Amino acid sequence: GLDSARSQNIVRVAEMVDGALVLPGEIFSLNGHTGERGYAQGFKDAPVILGGRLQPGVGGGISQFTTTMFNASHYAGLEDIEHHPHSYHYTRYPAVIESTIFYPDLDMQFRNNTDHGVLIDTSYTSGSITVSMWSAKVWDEVKTEWSAKRDITKPKRMYVKPGPDCIETVGIDGFTQDAYRIFIRDGQEVQREKFTWRYDAQPEVICGEKPDEDEDT
Repeated sequence: GLDSARSQNIVRVAEMVDGALVLPGEIFSLNGHTGERGYAQGFKDAPVILGGRLQPGVGGGISQFTTTMFNASHYAGLEDIEHHPHSYHYTRYPAVIESTIFYPDLDMQFRNNTDHGVLIDTSYTSGSITVSMWSAKVWDEVKTEWSAKRDITKPKRMYVKPGPDCIETVGIDGFTQDAYRIFIRDGQEVQREKFTWRYDAQPEVICGEKPDEDEDT
C-alpha cells in the first residue's frame, strides 16, 4: 500500500521524474534530475543497505523506482551510461539488470542515442510502479537472456543489538550471473550486449545476543 515510508519515497521520486524530456544525444541522470533526496525534499526513513545489512535511511526504497526506470531504458534500447546493481540479490528485481542509487555517489544514467526525443512517463497504484519511455520506435524488439548462476556462496549469521537500527533478514545466497541484452530488427539479432554482476551473500541478521553454541559470526 501507499502508507509505508518506502512506498511514499517511491511515489515522491516518480512524481519528480514524470514528464522529463530527454533530447537526442542527451544523458539523463536520475541524481542530476532530482538533486539531493532528503527530508527537506519530502523523503522519509526506510530500509537501505548500510554497513552490509539493512538499516533505516532517508529515501530508502527508491531503488525499486530506479530499477524500474533502468529496465524501461534497457528495453527501449537506450545506451546504458551508469547503473549499479545491489550488493545482494532481492527476488523482486531481475538479476543483473537492476540498479540501486545513493546520492551523490551512485547514479543511474542513460543516453538517448536515437534521433528522436524521449518522454518519460511515470504512474503508480497502491501495488505497482510503472515507467514508460515514449518516442519513435527504433527496434522491433529488445529482450534479455540470462546465463545460469555460478560461484554460489551461502550467507553467514550475524547477531546485532536489538533496537530501531536492527532489521532482521533471513539471508540470501550470493552468486555471479550474466545477462545479455539482445536487439532485434526484421526478425534478426543485430546486436548483443553482455552485463555481468557478482552478488554477495546477504547475512542472516538476528536481533539479539549470540548464543554460546553458535559458530557463525
